[in-house]
Amino acid sequence: ANLKLLAGAYTSDQAFGNAERALLRIVDIREKAKGPDDLDLAGDCVALASFYIDRKRLAVAEPNLRRAVAIIEKRQGSQDPALVPVLDMLADIFAAQKAYPNAEPPLRQILSIEETIYGPSHPNVATYLDKLGRLFYMEHHYADAEPLYRRSLAVWEAALGQDNIELEIGRAHV
Repeated sequence: ANLKLLAGAYTSDQAFGNAERALLRIVDIREKAKGPDDLDLAGDCVALASFYIDRKRLAVAEPNLRRAVAIIEKRQGSQDPALVPVLDMLADIFAAQKAYPNAEPPLRQILSIEETIYGPSHPNVATYLDKLGRLFYMEHHYADAEPLYRRSLAVWEAALGQDNIELEIGRAHV
């Protein structure tokens, strides 16, 4: 806990090199103490990735997120809800890099998880339908985006009512 607090203090003080070293040390200590498949190690990898994302170092963040996904999938399975925020971050990295085809598999996996948990007509599902549709839209694959947007709209209309202003504003920000 002390190293995490120290990393946070360094980050707040904009001593980013010191913060990075502390976060890397946390990952190293956890892996040595608990092994390469520890779920807490996955969390540490996500924290390190978040640090890199905040610094706009997406290429360095990506392998840390992939490692976290691999650990969670190995320990909990590919449909574990803990994967959703990690896969979402990974998809966001790819989208920010305009590597839209790479963002599709994590978003499809999230959709599968969310549909399994909540069913196909839940707003969480609609959120990721929007995000996946946005990827296709950004690639100019409008025919692929349209059914996703239509399905999402139907979910939102059922949840919010057909005349709700939120339907016009939209949900996805890829």
